[in-house]
Amino acid sequence: MSDISIRTLILQFVDTNGANHIREMHIEILRQKPGTPEHTIRARLSEAVTDGFLNRLGEGFYDVYAWMLLRCRTALLRSQAEGTPSAAMRDQVNRARAVQVARGPVM
Repeated sequence: MSDISIRTLILQFVDTNGANHIREMHIEILRQKPGTPEHTIRARLSEAVTDGFLNRLGEGFYDVYAWMLLRCRTALLRSQAEGTPSAAMRDQVNRARAVQVARGPVM
């Protein structure tokens, strides 16, 4: 069995595949952590939404744009602290913000 947490597996899956339904995520988690009940997936998804990592889109779908924006902001802050903020990094953060604004607030 994998030592990676269920929450990390969910975030990686949604980060790689984009918006997904809980059933699809459950199937993927079962491949790496057999026997994981769906209610555990639901609990980890709920935590990730509460913590601002995922958006709940409704009807069992979740998306990762808030997570992407957080990663971009973190990278930009790191590069600024190192004194090397690049225009490309600022553009990436601005694109992530535009996507988040276009998709609307977290449900």
